Amino acid sequence: MNKLLLLLAITTLILSCSTQKTFSGKIEDRDLTWDDFVGVPSDSVDYDAFTIWNVYYQYDTVIFHDNKATIEFRVWRELSDASWVRKKTKADKSELLKHEQGHFDIAKLFEIELKGKLNNSVYSKLNYQIEIDSIYNELLEKYLALEKKYDEETNHLYNKQEQKKWDLYFNEHIRN
Repeated sequence: MNKLLLLLAITTLILSCSTQKTFSGKIEDRDLTWDDFVGVPSDSVDYDAFTIWNVYYQYDTVIFHDNKATIEFRVWRELSDASWVRKKTKADKSELLKHEQGHFDIAKLFEIELKGKLNNSVYSKLNYQIEIDSIYNELLEKYLALEKKYDEETNHLYNKQEQKKWDLYFNEHIRN
């Protein structure tokens, strides 16, 4: 009887652990949902939601030819598990989610441009990592500035006319 109870308890524990939500951060070929926002809202800002993204790259093989290096990269974006939304918001939730999608779309634009530049560059044998870092940092700065411009022009969603312009921009550059 004790063995049966122990087996039942272990099975219940395994089932409850396997049904818990896990967050990987990697979101491919789909729009964000509020379920993706698992972080704890900050009391230090007045925003209704906050999207934090990262763009990563990886390479496995470097092929050297004379003084040059050829590298094939894999590039992807992830939503940070620190991204959050307040339970009660001033904004309409569907409009707010679309605005937050815009932030993640900026990460997609960064991902696309970074992949193109990294994979189409020829690197020096001695300095290829410095050259890779330079490309990454230059583009990161560009897209962080675009993030700032997005929020300034849309007034964090509250300038509806500008938000519509940005929505069209993202549709033209990502979804088509």
